[in-house]
Amino acid sequence: MAALKERLSPWTQTLLDVLTDREREAVILRQSGMTFEQAASVLEVTIARARALADAAAKKMTSASERAVLLHRHVPAVEPHPRPCDCAAKQCKVPASMMKALDLPASMLSLGSRAHRCLETAGIEYVGQIVKLFESDILHIQYLGRKTLKNIKGGLRSVGLHLGMDVGDWRPPHGPQVHG
Repeated sequence: MAALKERLSPWTQTLLDVLTDREREAVILRQSGMTFEQAASVLEVTIARARALADAAAKKMTSASERAVLLHRHVPAVEPHPRPCDCAAKQCKVPASMMKALDLPASMLSLGSRAHRCLETAGIEYVGQIVKLFESDILHIQYLGRKTLKNIKGGLRSVGLHLGMDVGDWRPPHGPQVHG
């Protein structure tokens, strides 16, 4: 399987990281030129299951590609905060170069499904609505606990942002602003 994987394009190899092991195997086998029948035999599944694995993988890879393009368009090279960051002492402002990142849908942060559901239920759709909240605000969202908070903080960190930031006069692209 490793030899087959090495023959894939670098872009496809990168996208394999978003897949489950079985989906990854199905993609590698299909990309190597195998038919669904042959891939099903190697995977020891039905042809329908091999096709379903390949379809699920294609959807995940497409979604990851779209997310990467959106992030590339809205997030400049990540400008990490200096360490140690004294953001706890004062609310730091979102850098001007990062303001477009506030308009990204929260779904672009690659959060877990629980985090997405909790934020959606709370009416939070955009990154800018998240970063202006503090940990205590996040933990008051129904069904959102410390583990999900950690997931959200990691998602924000991946685009160079964090909780408790001053977003200035930023407003969500659509609808009223959500207050934390």
